[in-house]
Amino acid sequence: MLKHPNTKGFTLLELLIVIAIIAILSVILILVLNPTEALKKSRDTQRMADLATLKTALGIYLLNNSSPKLAGSSNAGCRGAIGNTDWQPSDYIYYSYPSDGPGGAITAKNLDGATFTTGGAHQVTSDHLGATDGTGWLPIDFTSIPGGSPISSLPIDPVNTMADPTKPSSTDLVYRYICSENSNQYEIAATLESKAYTVDDNKMAKSGGSPNYYKVGTNINLINTESPSTPSAPALAIGDSYQGGKIAYILQPGDPGYDPAVQHGLICAERDYPSAAKWAPSNSLVGTATGLGTGAANTNAIIANQGVGSYAAAFTKYFTDGGYNDWYLPSKDELSILYSNRLSLDGLNEGYDYWSSSENDANTAWLENFSIYPYVGPDSKGNYRFIHLIRSF
Repeated sequence: MLKHPNTKGFTLLELLIVIAIIAILSVILILVLNPTEALKKSRDTQRMADLATLKTALGIYLLNNSSPKLAGSSNAGCRGAIGNTDWQPSDYIYYSYPSDGPGGAITAKNLDGATFTTGGAHQVTSDHLGATDGTGWLPIDFTSIPGGSPISSLPIDPVNTMADPTKPSSTDLVYRYICSENSNQYEIAATLESKAYTVDDNKMAKSGGSPNYYKVGTNINLINTESPSTPSAPALAIGDSYQGGKIAYILQPGDPGYDPAVQHGLICAERDYPSAAKWAPSNSLVGTATGLGTGAANTNAIIANQGVGSYAAAFTKYFTDGGYNDWYLPSKDELSILYSNRLSLDGLNEGYDYWSSSENDANTAWLENFSIYPYVGPDSKGNYRFIHLIRSF
């Protein structure tokens, strides 16, 4: 007789026991490996490596520049002012979070221990984040180093998000950069997220300075926590060097934009625009104003009406003295202020005819002659006159 082999399979109970054992082992494996924590730790490792890379690049930049610019074309965007290390209302904190990010631009003015007015958060758009020529999120021109930039692209945080750009917090996973206007000092900060590097081996606390960040730099005490406080703004006076030029006027009670708590006013460029120009290439009624506080709107209206070209208002788009690109033609009344305070300002030439941004009619615009006996009157828009630009603060 032939004997059949024993083909008995698993019983239902045995299958359930095997499944239960596999499930228990899976849970134990997940608890042991903790993939979420592993990912956080991996990102933190990348953050520390990124900051080390930036520190090395900055070290090379400082070594190869006798007059380094740590904030664009000047150091005016750094913390403090010459002789003052406190936060100033016009200072900036530079963020790796883009201005066109999912949550929009950072609008908060209470940042890292200071209440800003004209300054605050500095951002660039997503397509410029990694630029190494000073237009990236880190405002340093590494391409000016002999031999070229030591890095091909500026690193950004692996997550690079903000929970709420209207209320930035030290818990936001972005990179921050702060520099000092008084010295060649800087700090780059990141927020770590893994338990391994915030509890077990707290790299943020060990890096010194604020315990809320992991920091590298030549001064790791530049950044504070987000506890708003109002710094004392420096008292400004006509003729003071400030934000790319000289203070030409400080707003008084009754002036448009006057704020008793914060000084505002006009800044005069320290030189004429390099060439004289027509007021506009063609005659048409733009619709401008003459009063204090109208020059910027006038300039924009002229450009919108006349388009691209070689004329006074259009030239304002190419003027970037002091690292600022918001210069404009003064209105008729603003130009008269420059004349009144000309002895305290720079670059205004005796006897020159200067254009204002205020038109008289479709064919003429207001100018002023800067002589001992000034002439204020209309002139043909097609005549070539001199240009001296201002900006607001």
